[in-house]
Amino acid sequence: MWLLLKVHQALLADVDDILTLQKGIVEENRFFITTNEEFLANIDEERKRLSAIITNSKKHSVVFVAKSDQRVVGCIIFRSSSIARLAHHGSFSIYVDSSYRKKGIGMQLLQTLIKWAEEHPVIEKLSLGVFSTNYPAIHLYEKMGFVEEGRKIRDIKLSHDVYVDDVLMYKMV
Repeated sequence: MWLLLKVHQALLADVDDILTLQKGIVEENRFFITTNEEFLANIDEERKRLSAIITNSKKHSVVFVAKSDQRVVGCIIFRSSSIARLAHHGSFSIYVDSSYRKKGIGMQLLQTLIKWAEEHPVIEKLSLGVFSTNYPAIHLYEKMGFVEEGRKIRDIKLSHDVYVDDVLMYKMV
């Protein structure tokens, strides 16, 4: 089921709502590398990073938010490199509130990012890393034209003897 949302480039006024969304998702501790404790310890740094992207002081990077009734229920954060030979590509993360999942929000955010990248004069490649056990996300990325370019075997250690691969995916735009 698709949800009617307003998806737009994030504003500085959205930063606290984005951080609240990220915090809630990190607390679930499912498919993000950062632990809740690490996120909370670095929340001021994340606020600065988001603000830098939103105010365009971080060139070739962007944040889009999905809002339902003025509430941020999803976001996609794309970060590119400031190094000239790497500036043509970057990586992204998607966050969707747990009560809004499986409603097409991730796809809408990803479509928005792809359209932005296709129109961007520098960006040529979108990249991401995804837990090998995050099947819904992998399915979405493949549906949107992303392909696996590699795998970091047992790269993510979830507990004493539980590991997952980091699947590296990309799409040329």
